[in-house]
Amino acid sequence: MCAEVLGITTAQVSGVATFYTMYKRRPAGKQHVGVCTTALCAVMGGDILLERAKEFLGIDEGQTTPTARSRSSDSSATRPATSPP
Repeated sequence: MCAEVLGITTAQVSGVATFYTMYKRRPAGKQHVGVCTTALCAVMGGDILLERAKEFLGIDEGQTTPTARSRSSDSSATRPATSPP
């Protein structure tokens, strides 16, 4: 449908939708928990923070809690490289 409205191919729509992390292809939770895990963020504890968030929520990256309240993800592209997790 989007491809038809925009006059582009479905592959082009898919390419954009999968490139940008804020576009969701499935229903997301009411709250989004994103943690940076780039190399700098990992040094600052980002990967540990993501693991703890996943344990606390009882879900893995990209999953939504059964109540559809929260969703977790690696948000490595959402902050400048100088920002901690």
